[in-house]
Amino acid sequence: MFAAPDPLVDSIIEATSPSGEGIVNLREDGIRFQGFTVQNNQGSALGGYGINTVVGHSGYLVTNNVIQGNPAGMYYNSSGATQSQVTRNCIRLNNTGFQVQPAAGNGIYSDQGLDNALIDNNAFFQNRNGAITLDKFQNIVRVDINHNVSHQDEALLNIFRSNDSVVADNQAVGNTGAAIFIGDDNHGLQVLRNTVQGSYDGIRAQTFSNVGSDQVLIGNNTVQNVTHDGISAGPNSLTGSTVSDNSVTGSGHDGVLIEDEGGNSGNVVTRNVLQGSVQYDCEDLTTGTGTAGTANTWTDNQAATSNPAALCPARPSLTIEKTHKGDFVGGRKGTYTITVGNAGPGPTNGSTVTVQDVLPQGLTAVSMSGTGWTCSVATLSCTRSDVLAAGAEYPVITLVADVTKPHKPHRPHKPHKKPGDHRPVATG
Repeated sequence: MFAAPDPLVDSIIEATSPSGEGIVNLREDGIRFQGFTVQNNQGSALGGYGINTVVGHSGYLVTNNVIQGNPAGMYYNSSGATQSQVTRNCIRLNNTGFQVQPAAGNGIYSDQGLDNALIDNNAFFQNRNGAITLDKFQNIVRVDINHNVSHQDEALLNIFRSNDSVVADNQAVGNTGAAIFIGDDNHGLQVLRNTVQGSYDGIRAQTFSNVGSDQVLIGNNTVQNVTHDGISAGPNSLTGSTVSDNSVTGSGHDGVLIEDEGGNSGNVVTRNVLQGSVQYDCEDLTTGTGTAGTANTWTDNQAATSNPAALCPARPSLTIEKTHKGDFVGGRKGTYTITVGNAGPGPTNGSTVTVQDVLPQGLTAVSMSGTGWTCSVATLSCTRSDVLAAGAEYPVITLVADVTKPHKPHRPHKPHKKPGDHRPVATG
């Protein structure tokens, strides 16, 4: 557990706001607020916050505070004339009146408009609705959410009605819902290089009003061991978007899932590494003229299972091993054995497989052969094009080489003695 603040050394602000506002209310441009513990606002039927910034001003800096035990930690609104920043705060256990008071259960909450804002390097813990919720009454514009850590919150982020915002390099652990939840009507949102571990869902797009999101980029994220789906789109939630270069491992349901509604179309799912999913690594339930009869394009994903089956064809991964027994002795022959296998989840597709060898100095190839291989001693290469199943090996290639016999070392001749050429002799 966290240590309680010490009134002898900590600057503590503790009160109840009966009007549903903050304990601390910032209502001018460019206010800097730092170094306080703001706690235990009991709020009212109207809600309540630890810190409140108003939409009519901007340039706030809220940094190095502890914000805890309030209905919601911070009500974050800004006009955007100058960038506002919330950085390096500890925001935890803001759950007073959860499911009763408005906005309760959020670490940071906004619904009156947030423009040109930064949320960076904060630590969140056990906020029951979400570490950060940027909600739906006014647009969220140009908000950067970077380098935050969320432990056991409902979500790292719930975001609605945003434009041109970035969610990057955050860490989410043990979230009870989707670590990153993309709600209604987001445009140009980028979700990049985040790490999610052990949450319920990893990254999920879902609409509650049939107004989905578009031009979203979900890229280079790492999602591990989530209970349900790694990356997913609910009905009518995502169009014209890209899911690329993500790593999803050990999902309890699907690695990447696009659900079955006409609104989920025109998306590109590419270059993702998806493995160890309980149901499918790749699943797309839409219908259309895209990959495997879906409404989307899937290319170059590494996956073992998919629905439809041709959505993410299981790919081979060729391996090669070269061995020999004993030492090679000069003047004799030495034999190598070369084995080609397939360690991938899928078979080869019948294209040509080529093995090219290079012998070390002192060896000269005599023969190179193997069942089913076409080999050339001159080029030290073998080829074949039959399909190799996952987990199987081709017949071995045997390479025989002459081992150069070493030359005997040159010994100098003893000089002849010339008359009168005497060598000194030591005597004692």
